[in-house]
Amino acid sequence: MQRHNLQLQVVLSKQLHKEEVTAYTWAGHKMEALVLGFADGMVRVYEGFSEEEEDMAPWEQPVKSFEAFTNVQGKKGAVSVLKVHRDTGALYGASTQGNIKLLAAEV
Repeated sequence: MQRHNLQLQVVLSKQLHKEEVTAYTWAGHKMEALVLGFADGMVRVYEGFSEEEEDMAPWEQPVKSFEAFTNVQGKKGAVSVLKVHRDTGALYGASTQGNIKLLAAEV
């Protein structure tokens, strides 16, 4: 059995929000949009990514940012799952408080 020693290198790094990222998914026709969910219930969508570019520009400002699960029964719920419907492009999310929501009709 042959073992390979894989070494990873950080290419880009940026602080996007004060809370930890708890869920993510790729969206768009060419998967050029990154959707991030955070521990405080926020969801942000960043667009403009490509495999060829190692550019920080898409990270500068989210194209969408909204409170998805910030006050569920008086508690904050972290985003635990994000999914994009492959046919409609609708964004669905679930929280640690047991809620499922349609977050956006299209991403």
